Amino acid sequence: MSAELEELERALEGELEWIRARRTKAGWPEVQARLGMEKKPIAFGGVTPEHVRAAVRLLARNAALRLEELQHRVERARASALWDRLARLADEEAERHRQASGARLGQVFANAAENVDFWKSQWDGAKNVLVLLCKTCGAPQERTRDYRCGYCGGELFRRQEEEP
Repeated sequence: MSAELEELERALEGELEWIRARRTKAGWPEVQARLGMEKKPIAFGGVTPEHVRAAVRLLARNAALRLEELQHRVERARASALWDRLARLADEEAERHRQASGARLGQVFANAAENVDFWKSQWDGAKNVLVLLCKTCGAPQERTRDYRCGYCGGELFRRQEEEP
């Protein structure tokens, strides 16, 4: 029954590669649709590590359900190793995405150009627009009244005891 476990591992790796190839603002809706995720538009900044983590958790859950069916028919050590991998997979993929999408200057300008029309339509007619930026990494606030950075976990405001 090792063949079934090998097939599960190959299928999981194939799905991960498929997701990795679509970790862009344009490709992410396809991931959301395929995995049955809630379809939320990807706003400023593109796909975040949290987006990747949520998608990979769904993959890992589906693989875990299949592994549960197989575990009594396969080698215990291999099944255990796959359980361990599934437990770490979402966090590892999110970290991999974070590292791969580090703020390189070319990406910053490409992202800005890509989002001009989106923000123009959102704020059309507004006299003033306030954008809160993370003091640690510079990422914009993604959700109103959420003052912790969704990218790095930093705070958007200095606390009084931190001020000079």
